Amino acid sequence: MITQAQKDLWIENLTNGKYMQGTGSLNNADTDTYCCLGVLLHQVFERCFDISDLPRKSSYGWLDEQLGGDNVRQLMILNDHPTQMTFPEIAEWIKENIKAA
Repeated sequence: MITQAQKDLWIENLTNGKYMQGTGSLNNADTDTYCCLGVLLHQVFERCFDISDLPRKSSYGWLDEQLGGDNVRQLMILNDHPTQMTFPEIAEWIKENIKAA
């Protein structure tokens, strides 16, 4: 489970314009875009290494462990579905649905 500080920073990063929203990958280095889950990974691991270097399986394993698999899948849908939600809309969903330690 993510900490309350991680959740608060994630919500802030989704609403402050620091990250440009993209679809289909956690982070697209060519376009410097992120999905909502990529924003969380980047804020947690940016001091360690470039998240594009994280093996896909490791990234999603960590996200499943921290957020729960159902929440990860729902966030992927909210970010990537053709009726895509914006980062601020996703931040509101996170406030209401993601539990923090």
